[in-house]
Amino acid sequence: MTYLMSSEQFTKMMRPQARNDDKLVFKLWELGSIDTDECCQRFILHNGHKPEEFEFISLDAFRSMLESLGYRRIRNG
Repeated sequence: MTYLMSSEQFTKMMRPQARNDDKLVFKLWELGSIDTDECCQRFILHNGHKPEEFEFISLDAFRSMLESLGYRRIRNG
């Protein structure tokens, strides 16, 4: 099991071939169409991992990573 507790850990997971799928879910998150947990789970899948591989995922760190990429949540969630 692995822990994802920092935005840097999420950034290191990014694969170039997942870029378009990631952009789509990040935009859905920004618009409030999906919540942070669903966005994170989809991100993990797009980048070739299984969510169950991760024992603890910091959604605050995931949000920080999204914000560092320029995505800003319009609605709460």
